[in-house]
Amino acid sequence: MTAASASTDGKFSFTWSAQIGHSYRVQFKDSLSEAEWMNVEPPVLPNGGSATFSASISEGVVRFYRVVSKP
Repeated sequence: MTAASASTDGKFSFTWSAQIGHSYRVQFKDSLSEAEWMNVEPPVLPNGGSATFSASISEGVVRFYRVVSKP
């Protein structure tokens, strides 16, 4: 991950280095003990040499994210 931020309007985002021609699948879990990761739709496409994912922050909710490259 290159950068992460939260805004005052209740959103967060994270940016990572990305390769043009690849798409990236962002996945999440609400607990690390869960067996399956859930996909966030749609896949993220890079903009130049980086890609960014944004989501709303829900008060009291803990969520874990990962990014998977899809050539």
